[in-house]
Order: sequence, then structure tokens, then C-alpha cells
Amino acid sequence: MNDHRDDAVTVCGLEVRVHSGDRPYAEALPAVRGLDLTVPTGRVTAMVGANGAGKTTALRAITGALPFSAGSLEVVGTALGPARVRPPEGMASVPDIAAHPRHWTARHLARLR
Repeated sequence: MNDHRDDAVTVCGLEVRVHSGDRPYAEALPAVRGLDLTVPTGRVTAMVGANGAGKTTALRAITGALPFSAGSLEVVGTALGPARVRPPEGMASVPDIAAHPRHWTARHLARLR
């Protein structure tokens, strides 16, 4: 799938459907449609877009926290299927909400490894 072996992440045609919290019995709604993304190894990459654009949903699918419904995904040379799977070793995701005390520094976080 990946012609560029130096890429850390390759996403082709990713689609994610999610159920509404208000209507879990209803059909899943499209949250991400046709996402193509390449992240070169060693690069910091940010996803920018409007609220509700699907950035967090896409990242959750890429990191294996949320199953995707269509497309292909390769992370650090490992093709991932649409089921919930653990991401390969060496993959990390930084959430947009801090999950640590405010007074912690980068040094504190580095010690968690």
C-alpha cells in the first residue's frame, strides 16, 4: 500500500461513521469522508480545521481508538484494519485537552515514559 517507506502514517480514503449519543439506535452518521493524509517520519504534523470538521475523530481512527468504516491506513509500516486495534509501538497521540496537572512541565511529562 505505501510506496513511500519513509512515511510514518499513510491514510487513503479514510471514512469513519459514528452513532449519535442522542439516538444510538439510529444509523451511524458520516464523521470523516475520504481523508487522504501522509505524515513523513520525523515530522510533527497538525490537523487544522473548523469545529466539527472531524479532526479528533480522524485522529482517533488513525491511533486505533475508533474503528473506521472504509479506506486504508498504514502506521509505521503496519497496515491496520477497520477493527479496533492497538497502534504499533512508536506511535503517539497528543490530545488537545491536557490530561495532567497544570503545573507540570515538559520534564515531568518526559519522566512518565
